[in-house]
Amino acid sequence: MTTNSKVTAAGETLRKRGELLALALELRAWLIAIVVACTGAATAVAFLMRPVYRAETVILPVTQEGDMGLLASMASQLGALGSIAGIELGGDSLKESAIATIRSRTFTTEFIAEKGLLVRIFEDDWEPDSGRWDLSADDVPTLWEAQKVFDEDIRDVGENRRTGLVTLAIEWRDPQEAADWANELVARVNQRIREDVIKESERSLAFLNKELETTQTVELREAIFKLAENQTRRIMIANTREDYAFKVIDRATPPDEDDYVRPQRVVLIFAGLLAGLALALTLLLVTGSLRRSAGS
Repeated sequence: MTTNSKVTAAGETLRKRGELLALALELRAWLIAIVVACTGAATAVAFLMRPVYRAETVILPVTQEGDMGLLASMASQLGALGSIAGIELGGDSLKESAIATIRSRTFTTEFIAEKGLLVRIFEDDWEPDSGRWDLSADDVPTLWEAQKVFDEDIRDVGENRRTGLVTLAIEWRDPQEAADWANELVARVNQRIREDVIKESERSLAFLNKELETTQTVELREAIFKLAENQTRRIMIANTREDYAFKVIDRATPPDEDDYVRPQRVVLIFAGLLAGLALALTLLLVTGSLRRSAGS
């Protein structure tokens, strides 16, 4: 490119920039109005949205180290007997069962149904005065839909693999309810696992006692006696220890009214400002392009 061409191109660029600046001054009222409108709308949304609070409880899965050590040491003697009796030899089985339970659809659906949360979750579609849904019969929400919303938008379960700690969080519009639900979910899981362990151990005891009646081998009888003793101990612990599956390290407490996680008002307002600037710039460029096309 020659020197004259470069000068011509630079001059053309300056001319276009001058025209764009002149057009911006001409349309400044519209441009400012767009930015103010978008920022104002975002501000209104940020302050009109209902705050959502997060309540967390920190829990630690309990492992039956003594019981599992005893069972593992006897595994060579048991053979298939332990499996037939329904006795778990894995030390992580209780932990895995507890975490799976707290995340399960069945457990969540039962919690929603027993607490009557269907109306609370879909309260925008509920008419409290008439006690009816403000929807057609085909659109009335179901427990399955409530469970899905609860699982995706309300409850969060996170596990720290390094420390073994589990955090159960509830994000909800009412801070007190958020804390109450988090604590109650843990209590319900502990109760569910306790009941399951008691039933399982009672079935195992019944099987082992039946085996004792037909077993004559001294070594095998001793192994069965130890297993029966272990199952009796499990029943006793399950009946007396409330924190059977999860030990509560830090109970959930209601957050302060100004300690919400959503909406993030500063982020929303800034996004509205950026959207306004983008729209104003688009208007400016489109108007300039149309005028150049009309002039040519």
